[in-house]
Amino acid sequence: MAVATDECLQCGKSREQVKDYYESPCATATYGETVEGLDDWDRHHWRDWSNKSLSDAGILPQFFEEHRRDDFYSLTYAPCEHTKWAHRYPRENDAELGLDVNECVECGHRKGES
Repeated sequence: MAVATDECLQCGKSREQVKDYYESPCATATYGETVEGLDDWDRHHWRDWSNKSLSDAGILPQFFEEHRRDDFYSLTYAPCEHTKWAHRYPRENDAELGLDVNECVECGHRKGES
């Protein structure tokens, strides 16, 4: 998901929000009945992701521009076609776990379909 240029790519806070002392840390938390910390970083990441950062996240070079402003968590959910590992199919069927050797465990793409 593309993030606005004035928002941190890691925590999603705007530059205006982080002026507030209580909003200043670069961190994310869960929501719901119990709030728990997910991740925290030493500093905010305002600039676009570098080629190295995108490559380290598994993004293929031809798709770098599409993912420059993706938030931190969206990088791990990039379409399989945009990643170095592409589709991942299980080695064997397992109906109990819902595994089918012809279906990608990441996105549900079926072998042989375009």
